[in-house]
Amino acid sequence: MIVPMRKLKEPVTEREFHALVALAIFDSIADYEEVREEEMWRLRKKVFTELQEYYRTELGLRDFSRRLGNLMTCYYNAAEAGHLQRQEYRMYATMFNVLADDQVLSGIFLT
Repeated sequence: MIVPMRKLKEPVTEREFHALVALAIFDSIADYEEVREEEMWRLRKKVFTELQEYYRTELGLRDFSRRLGNLMTCYYNAAEAGHLQRQEYRMYATMFNVLADDQVLSGIFLT
């Protein structure tokens, strides 16, 4: 997530980074059964609402669509890179039987 953020013209603030981390956490736990989908979407909406409020009040931006769009593009690129990395690990694990005895790595990369 850091590499795409460094390519932005405007530096990412600490609060924006925290919002990105929160969204990444929500996406990573979305597959678990014990997390209620309604609660996850409620928290996601809260993150976006607070981020918009931050843009309006603390940064004084009236039109923050470009900044938010750039931030979400960075998030998407980081998430896609994570998915590609997971697929690559699965391929290597299948080809070379790397994770056969390691339960921790099997749980991380093969689920």
